[in-house]
Amino acid sequence: MKRNIVWVLFLVVMLLLSLTALAGGDRELVSLTAFAEDNKDRDDRTCSLNMIAGSWGYSETGMQIISNPATPLPTPLALLPYASVGSYTIDRQGNVSGQRTNAQSLSPHQTCIISGTATVNPDCTGMLNVSFSNPPDGSGCSGGTTKLVVYVNNATEAFMIIPFDPVTTPAGLKASAVLTTNAKKLFPHGRDEGN
Repeated sequence: MKRNIVWVLFLVVMLLLSLTALAGGDRELVSLTAFAEDNKDRDDRTCSLNMIAGSWGYSETGMQIISNPATPLPTPLALLPYASVGSYTIDRQGNVSGQRTNAQSLSPHQTCIISGTATVNPDCTGMLNVSFSNPPDGSGCSGGTTKLVVYVNNATEAFMIIPFDPVTTPAGLKASAVLTTNAKKLFPHGRDEGN
Protein backbone atom coordinates (compact mmCIF):
# COMPACT_ATOMS: atom_id res chain seq x y z
CA MET A 1 0.00 0.00 0.00
CA LYS A 2 2.81 2.38 0.89
CA ARG A 3 4.37 1.56 -2.41
CA ASN A 4 1.19 2.54 -4.29
CA ILE A 5 0.94 5.85 -2.40
CA VAL A 6 4.54 6.68 -3.32
CA TRP A 7 3.82 5.92 -6.99
CA VAL A 8 0.64 7.98 -6.97
CA LEU A 9 2.44 10.91 -5.33
CA PHE A 10 5.26 10.58 -7.84
CA LEU A 11 2.78 10.63 -10.76
CA VAL A 12 0.91 13.65 -9.31
CA VAL A 13 4.19 15.58 -8.87
CA MET A 14 5.29 14.70 -12.42
CA LEU A 15 1.89 15.72 -13.77
CA LEU A 16 2.10 19.08 -11.95
CA LEU A 17 5.63 19.66 -13.21
CA SER A 18 4.53 18.85 -16.76
CA LEU A 19 1.58 21.24 -16.55
CA THR A 20 3.83 23.98 -15.17
CA ALA A 21 6.29 23.46 -18.01
CA LEU A 22 3.47 23.58 -20.55
CA ALA A 23 2.09 26.78 -19.05
CA GLY A 24 5.56 28.35 -19.22
CA GLY A 25 5.94 27.11 -22.78
CA ASP A 26 2.62 28.74 -23.70
CA ARG A 27 3.85 32.04 -22.30
CA GLU A 28 7.03 31.70 -24.36
CA LEU A 29 4.96 30.83 -27.41
CA VAL A 30 2.76 33.89 -26.81
CA SER A 31 5.90 36.04 -26.37
CA LEU A 32 7.45 34.71 -29.58
CA THR A 33 4.20 35.26 -31.45
CA ALA A 34 3.97 38.87 -30.19
CA PHE A 35 7.65 39.44 -31.11
CA ALA A 36 7.05 38.10 -34.62
CA GLU A 37 3.98 40.32 -35.02
CA ASP A 38 5.94 43.39 -33.83
CA ASN A 39 8.74 42.66 -36.27
CA LYS A 40 6.28 42.03 -39.08
CA ASP A 41 4.80 45.47 -38.42
CA ARG A 42 8.26 47.03 -38.41
CA ASP A 43 9.16 45.36 -41.69
CA ASP A 44 6.00 46.75 -43.29
CA ARG A 45 6.64 50.35 -42.15
CA THR A 46 8.01 52.77 -44.71
CA CYS A 47 8.56 56.50 -44.77
CA SER A 48 6.54 58.77 -47.03
CA LEU A 49 5.95 62.46 -47.67
CA ASN A 50 2.86 62.22 -45.44
CA MET A 51 5.05 61.02 -42.55
CA ILE A 52 7.61 63.81 -42.84
CA ALA A 53 5.05 66.56 -43.53
CA GLY A 54 4.86 69.11 -40.74
CA SER A 55 6.82 71.82 -38.98
CA TRP A 56 10.44 71.19 -38.01
CA GLY A 57 12.99 73.01 -35.87
CA TYR A 58 16.71 72.49 -36.43
CA SER A 59 20.25 73.43 -35.51
CA GLU A 60 23.24 73.09 -37.80
CA THR A 61 26.97 73.23 -37.04
CA GLY A 62 30.22 72.48 -38.77
CA MET A 63 33.03 73.96 -40.78
CA GLN A 64 32.89 75.89 -44.04
CA ILE A 65 35.63 76.37 -46.60
CA ILE A 66 36.24 80.10 -47.04
CA SER A 67 38.44 81.42 -49.81
CA ASN A 68 40.57 84.34 -48.65
CA PRO A 69 43.04 85.63 -51.26
CA ALA A 70 44.77 87.73 -48.58
CA THR A 71 45.90 84.55 -46.79
CA PRO A 72 49.52 83.71 -47.65
CA LEU A 73 50.39 80.52 -49.49
CA PRO A 74 50.43 77.56 -49.36
CA THR A 75 46.67 77.95 -49.17
CA PRO A 76 44.23 80.83 -49.73
CA LEU A 77 41.53 78.74 -48.05
CA ALA A 78 40.40 78.67 -44.45
CA LEU A 79 38.14 76.26 -42.57
CA LEU A 80 35.92 78.39 -40.36
CA PRO A 81 33.15 77.46 -37.91
CA TYR A 82 29.52 77.87 -38.94
CA ALA A 83 26.23 77.51 -37.07
CA SER A 84 22.57 78.16 -37.82
CA VAL A 85 19.15 77.62 -36.28
CA GLY A 86 15.80 77.76 -37.95
CA SER A 87 12.45 76.22 -38.68
CA TYR A 88 10.81 74.97 -41.82
CA THR A 89 7.63 73.28 -42.94
CA ILE A 90 7.31 70.39 -45.37
CA ASP A 91 3.91 70.03 -47.00
CA ARG A 92 2.47 66.75 -48.31
CA GLN A 93 3.76 67.47 -51.81
CA GLY A 94 7.32 67.89 -50.53
CA ASN A 95 7.50 71.70 -50.73
CA VAL A 96 9.77 73.27 -48.11
CA SER A 97 9.44 76.79 -46.70
CA GLY A 98 10.94 78.43 -43.63
CA GLN A 99 13.56 80.72 -42.18
CA ARG A 100 17.01 80.37 -40.65
CA THR A 101 19.54 82.59 -38.89
CA ASN A 102 23.21 81.78 -39.28
CA ALA A 103 26.46 82.83 -37.65
CA GLN A 104 29.76 82.75 -39.53
CA SER A 105 33.22 83.70 -38.36
CA LEU A 106 33.88 86.39 -40.96
CA SER A 107 30.37 87.83 -41.34
CA PRO A 108 27.65 89.21 -39.11
CA HIS A 109 24.74 86.86 -38.52
CA GLN A 110 22.00 86.95 -41.12
CA THR A 111 18.43 85.72 -41.41
CA CYS A 112 17.41 84.10 -44.69
CA ILE A 113 14.22 82.71 -46.18
CA ILE A 114 14.34 78.97 -46.99
CA SER A 115 12.49 77.41 -49.92
CA GLY A 116 12.90 74.15 -51.76
CA THR A 117 11.80 70.54 -51.98
CA ALA A 118 12.03 67.42 -49.82
CA THR A 119 12.20 63.85 -51.03
CA VAL A 120 12.03 60.70 -48.93
CA ASN A 121 12.61 57.04 -49.76
CA PRO A 122 10.73 54.12 -48.19
CA ASP A 123 13.85 53.34 -46.08
CA CYS A 124 13.57 56.85 -44.50
CA THR A 125 16.57 58.34 -46.31
CA GLY A 126 16.08 61.37 -48.47
CA MET A 127 17.21 64.84 -49.48
CA LEU A 128 16.34 68.45 -48.80
CA ASN A 129 17.17 70.72 -51.75
CA VAL A 130 16.92 74.27 -50.45
CA SER A 131 17.76 77.77 -51.62
CA PHE A 132 18.18 80.94 -49.57
CA SER A 133 16.74 84.36 -50.32
CA ASN A 134 16.52 87.71 -48.55
CA PRO A 135 13.70 88.50 -46.14
CA PRO A 136 11.90 91.84 -46.80
CA ASP A 137 14.44 93.88 -44.75
CA GLY A 138 17.50 91.70 -45.31
CA SER A 139 20.38 91.33 -47.70
CA GLY A 140 23.23 88.98 -48.49
CA CYS A 141 21.21 85.76 -48.70
CA SER A 142 21.78 83.71 -51.82
CA GLY A 143 22.72 80.26 -52.99
CA GLY A 144 21.44 76.89 -51.93
CA THR A 145 22.44 73.43 -50.85
CA THR A 146 21.47 69.78 -50.80
CA LYS A 147 21.20 68.03 -47.45
CA LEU A 148 21.36 64.24 -47.20
CA VAL A 149 18.76 63.13 -44.63
CA VAL A 150 17.78 60.11 -42.57
CA TYR A 151 14.48 60.24 -40.67
CA VAL A 152 14.36 58.38 -37.35
CA ASN A 153 12.04 57.81 -34.39
CA ASN A 154 8.95 57.30 -36.55
CA ALA A 155 9.92 60.33 -38.71
CA THR A 156 9.82 62.76 -35.78
CA GLU A 157 13.56 63.44 -35.91
CA ALA A 158 16.04 63.87 -38.74
CA PHE A 159 19.82 63.81 -39.03
CA MET A 160 21.40 65.55 -42.02
CA ILE A 161 24.78 66.32 -43.50
CA ILE A 162 25.95 68.75 -46.13
CA PRO A 163 29.13 67.31 -47.60
CA PHE A 164 31.33 69.67 -49.56
CA ASP A 165 33.42 68.50 -52.49
CA PRO A 166 37.16 68.78 -51.81
CA VAL A 167 38.79 71.97 -53.06
CA THR A 168 42.33 71.81 -54.45
CA THR A 169 44.61 74.72 -53.57
CA PRO A 170 47.26 76.19 -55.87
CA ALA A 171 49.86 74.27 -53.82
CA GLY A 172 48.08 71.00 -54.58
CA LEU A 173 46.57 70.56 -51.08
CA LYS A 174 42.96 69.44 -50.73
CA ALA A 175 40.51 70.86 -48.22
CA SER A 176 36.95 69.82 -47.47
CA ALA A 177 34.28 70.45 -44.86
CA VAL A 178 30.93 69.21 -43.66
CA LEU A 179 27.91 70.65 -41.85
CA THR A 180 25.66 68.48 -39.68
CA THR A 181 22.01 69.19 -38.91
CA ASN A 182 19.73 67.80 -36.20
CA ALA A 183 16.01 68.44 -36.67
CA LYS A 184 12.89 67.57 -34.68
CA LYS A 185 9.22 67.84 -35.53
CA LEU A 186 7.69 70.68 -33.57
CA PHE A 187 4.33 68.93 -33.18
CA PRO A 188 5.06 65.19 -33.44
CA HIS A 189 1.65 64.02 -32.28
CA GLY A 190 -0.42 65.26 -35.18
CA ARG A 191 -1.30 68.81 -34.13
CA ASP A 192 0.49 70.08 -37.23
CA GLU A 193 -0.28 68.14 -40.38
CA GLY A 194 1.97 69.97 -42.86
CA ASN A 195 -1.03 70.96 -45.00
